[in-house]
Amino acid sequence: MAMIGVLAQAQESKALQVQEFTLSNGMKVWLNEDHAVPQVFGAVVVNAGAKDCPNTGIAHYFEHILFKGTDEIGTVDYSAEKPWLDSISAKYDKLASTKEEAARLNIQHDISRLSQKASEYAIPNEFNRLISRYGGSQLNAGTSYDFTFYHNKFIPQYIEQWCILNSDRLIHPVFRLFQGELETVYEEKNMYSDNLLSTAREAILAELFGTRPYAYPIIGSTENLKNPRLSEMQAFYDKYYVASNMGLVLCGDIDRASILPLLERTFGRIRQGDKPTRVTSALPDITTERTVDITLPIPLVNAEGLIFKGCTQFEPDANALKMAMQLLSNGNAGLLDSLTNEGTVMAGLAADISLNDAGICALIIIPNLLSKTAKAEAACLAQAQKIITGDFSEANLNELKAKAQRDALQSLETLESRAEQMVSVMSTGHSWQEYLQSIDNIGNVTHSDVAAAAKRYLGKPFVRFKKKYGNYDKDKVRQPDYKPVTPRHKGAESTYAQRLKEIPTPDVSPRLIDFEKDATKTDITPYCHLYTVDNPYNNLFELTLHFNTGLINDPRLDLSTMLLNTIGTDSLTRQQFGKALQRLGADIIFDVKLKEFTIKLTGTDQHFEESLQLLSQLMKSTKCSKKDLKKIRDTKKADDKSFGEDNQDVMSAALEKTLYGPGSTNLTQVSAKEAKKMGSDEMLAAFSEALTHDCLISYSGTLNHEAVLSAVKANLPCHLASKPYKEINRELQTYNEPVVYFYDMPKSRQTLFATYDKLKPMPTIGERVPLGLLNRYFGGSMSSVLFQEVREFRSMAYSTHSMTTLPSLSMAGDKPGGFITVLGTQGDKSMSAISLVDSLLHDMPVLEANFEGCRQECINSFFANYPNFREIGEAIGDRHRKGLAADNSKKWTDAYQQATIQDMTNYYRNNIQNNASHRAMIVVGNKKSLDMQQLSQYGKVVMLKKKDIKK
Repeated sequence: MAMIGVLAQAQESKALQVQEFTLSNGMKVWLNEDHAVPQVFGAVVVNAGAKDCPNTGIAHYFEHILFKGTDEIGTVDYSAEKPWLDSISAKYDKLASTKEEAARLNIQHDISRLSQKASEYAIPNEFNRLISRYGGSQLNAGTSYDFTFYHNKFIPQYIEQWCILNSDRLIHPVFRLFQGELETVYEEKNMYSDNLLSTAREAILAELFGTRPYAYPIIGSTENLKNPRLSEMQAFYDKYYVASNMGLVLCGDIDRASILPLLERTFGRIRQGDKPTRVTSALPDITTERTVDITLPIPLVNAEGLIFKGCTQFEPDANALKMAMQLLSNGNAGLLDSLTNEGTVMAGLAADISLNDAGICALIIIPNLLSKTAKAEAACLAQAQKIITGDFSEANLNELKAKAQRDALQSLETLESRAEQMVSVMSTGHSWQEYLQSIDNIGNVTHSDVAAAAKRYLGKPFVRFKKKYGNYDKDKVRQPDYKPVTPRHKGAESTYAQRLKEIPTPDVSPRLIDFEKDATKTDITPYCHLYTVDNPYNNLFELTLHFNTGLINDPRLDLSTMLLNTIGTDSLTRQQFGKALQRLGADIIFDVKLKEFTIKLTGTDQHFEESLQLLSQLMKSTKCSKKDLKKIRDTKKADDKSFGEDNQDVMSAALEKTLYGPGSTNLTQVSAKEAKKMGSDEMLAAFSEALTHDCLISYSGTLNHEAVLSAVKANLPCHLASKPYKEINRELQTYNEPVVYFYDMPKSRQTLFATYDKLKPMPTIGERVPLGLLNRYFGGSMSSVLFQEVREFRSMAYSTHSMTTLPSLSMAGDKPGGFITVLGTQGDKSMSAISLVDSLLHDMPVLEANFEGCRQECINSFFANYPNFREIGEAIGDRHRKGLAADNSKKWTDAYQQATIQDMTNYYRNNIQNNASHRAMIVVGNKKSLDMQQLSQYGKVVMLKKKDIKK
């Protein structure tokens, strides 16, 4: 198969071009102009991550503290605030050098007292409110081992305000409200501690890297989190947060020709500084094979990972080693895939991980249920040996080289994925051109290159990480004994904010989807509809069949999907079928959600019809062997047995049960026992039945509509769709008395807590807007009531939010909705957090400035959610299904613009404030951490068992 030429395609398409500049202060700027969607993704990249402050968590602290404002943002009087902040910083340094517990407690009380005084000048969350006011959405930050980045999407007309705000936050950040934020980081640590895979990953990296920086968790150790030094944070900022060590990425609806002067007068003001010399963290050589136990509370399944030393992304061997790993595992017909496809192992996978300073290659081996790992390991290593000895075909290699280039092109299609790739490459110190060239160079990799790379890396000793059943010990962190801050100036506005208002900005309406021009439609049958959309970026197509059925309609579809993704046809085994897909450069994925069953076919337009014929063959003549059936049953058994070890899974199931009672899909699903009695015919009968439902087919690619229509009609069983579209809905539960559902998890470090209020039907936009505002205001942003009162001021949670569940407007009628709040808190804070949320639901603070911010966020969301070209066909088709003749985004934004704070508060008073007698609560955590008698004050306590929430 011919190579695609990523570099050439990127140079041909203006929308894929990245221009690189350097400002006068040395800051890198990467600009990508693409007007396909009316959005800009902006990110500031700092080349400083966890490896630059091993085990301290300092790099991660900045991910939190850079949202607190500056000497002008977030304060009413910085000159008066600063002495208190300086005193707090000195106290933290003293705390870090103090070991005696009573003395530490006295210092912490001093910090609490000083924090109260400093908070008298703070305007909490002003930076976040300003980002929202000026078109921003999805504001966030992330810290990796190698870099930290701060990002959000925004509406193009606010680019000047975005540049001013994001440059100012970097020039003089202020570490205010730190005591509360430190406790929030503890809560984040608690959350990771309860995550099964997170603790295992930390143990693996610690074993591999020893005392080198990558050995330590990004968030830092509990001990170091207890002893932060603000002076060290300031030193870290002074060293790394300089223009010569930073970059700016702007991707989307911008004008590259005119933007540079704006960037120079905003980001060009950041001090240049000296580019710091950074530590490196190469992976030590693995000189002898060794076995290390990794603890996971997953029963029945044995598993192990073989870890080899690899190479980094831009090293000479990188492409050849990548191809070696692809030959082993590519999801279709790799050598390890063949072991999975043939039932030799439950799963065999190859993965390569590239950090900036170290590369890792891994073989993940899961033997068949209740089997030992030795035989499975030997089979997988034998497959790796084939790559080392060159026992693979030139044709196979060429197919996978083309796949790697297709994957790279696909990652550049959407604004978010393209921008994130730009951020990642920028952090390595390489140019965008070098990145594209490295992808093109995959085409030059030879058979001997791959074999040599495999021998160099996979032919060496490895560390065997072997799963052992159990749990890691969890650090003990007690609830802090300090008084929550109560800022006097919640909702106030700084003089800085007032100055920003003076910048003229054009008033722009959201871009609307044009149902007539943005996609071409044909009704193939009354219940099968084709929508095609042009692909402006590359020669890759995506064809998705969306069937109007899902797990709510037929729980068997879960098993159908598992089978269809792992079996072949009456003439091709799964391995042979995978090879046929690989030859065409195609992939097929079956998926099922609550309300939709989908079949997605992707590939190159050059082989569109051949790929479609292969899908047709699978749809019409599936064949399931006894081994295939056993694997599905074993997978189901393992999944069912492991349920109850992860608190997030338990909360999700308990919340479903609370909202939908017997209609919860966890209770209607096919159980492992039922699956054991069920044959493949019955499992696949659900698939056959799904094909009779209304079908929306969306295509995006370079072929014209008539060519796609002809191929679809010739190859797909469109005539089977005979049932009209019907909106799928579940009945929400009504509670005539307050109830508290409790699920005891003795090993959980956190308590997860949720509330549910049933809402009256809201059949119009006008009726829904007040709820949308309330949801955003109460728990939908960084300026929300929950974020400020629970996290910001009292540090009772890291993750806290509210959400709604509503039927679509087309079927709203008499269908009710639901309002839900969710948070996670340290065990010994549980009762205080539950009491606080209950009080906020009963007596919600109302601030005009916060309301204005949340209203703007609601409006911004309609700009940010404009679909990309892969989504637009489905978006139009879905609206057609629901009876819409045109995009109603303008109606929504107008309604939000006209809504008042009184509209929101009236809705709150009428539907939430006095609803405690009909409210349901869900608590998942360690019973010993809670006061069950106090909990009973919120309603009748009902103890849940596994069988109550999962079949």
